[in-house]
Amino acid sequence: MNSPFVFGKIVSGEHFVNRNEEIYRLQNNFKSGNSTRTHFV
Repeated sequence: MNSPFVFGKIVSGEHFVNRNEEIYRLQNNFKSGNSTRTHFV
């Protein structure tokens, strides 16, 4: 069985998960000058 996950490369299209809420929060943090930490699994 193949894994449904893509590791080690940039994803797009069908492999990209809808992250509109997260993008909105990040944009607001950057515009406000807030420190932002991201976590990559």
